Amino acid sequence: MSGDLLAQRFSGRLTVLCGPFGVGKSEIAISLSECLASTGRDVFLVDLDVVTPYFRPRDVSERLAESGVRLVSPPGEAAFLDLPAVPGGVCEVLSRGARGEASVVVDLGGRADGAQVFASVRDALTQGPHWDMLFVLNPYRPDSATAEVAGSVLRGVEEASRARVTGLVANPHLKQATTADDLVRGFARVEGAARALDLPVRLRCAPDGMAALVETGPVLPLRLALLLPFESAPAGAPGRVWPGMQGAP
Repeated sequence: MSGDLLAQRFSGRLTVLCGPFGVGKSEIAISLSECLASTGRDVFLVDLDVVTPYFRPRDVSERLAESGVRLVSPPGEAAFLDLPAVPGGVCEVLSRGARGEASVVVDLGGRADGAQVFASVRDALTQGPHWDMLFVLNPYRPDSATAEVAGSVLRGVEEASRARVTGLVANPHLKQATTADDLVRGFARVEGAARALDLPVRLRCAPDGMAALVETGPVLPLRLALLLPFESAPAGAPGRVWPGMQGAP
């Protein structure tokens, strides 16, 4: 999906990414924010993951700044603590997105535990109609392998966040073992879940370099940013390994 097409769909609005643990919410938030910023727009990425100490946008703050993305996260050393803290000024940023005054992407933590923090800032959504809460599905992960399981997690997220999910994001992958066939089959499974849940698929994602292989619609290329010690980033896409894990086998 080109930056211009992404901009038409996601610029000038608030996009909240929620869903199970490990489905790729943070990577999508980072790549989507960077893609929007590449079109010259003012973009905010709000890191509201307060339950997972690893794989958070705040871990790649330098890369985001170089891409022109304005990161909103706890300041200083608090950024790397596993604490239920909402960054200062977040309500105003969310309100600007809901009013259509800025492009804002929000990364929530996994499941209902991670979505609960959003209830404290939910009133920002009443400031305008320009917002979506998108539930990320990876059908190769246990928490979103079937429509029934995904629906149960989705309802828990809605209850905890006091916000309604308005669409789905398809992110089928098997990490670095992903093939084009995996993507095609995964997209088909997400489409089936979308019908069962009566929700539209608003965005499809694929590893950078594989998007052109997919013929099932526009795709957001994911430039991996958050890596395990034994993983490597694609050329030109520096990532960060888990803090404290550099010596792991």
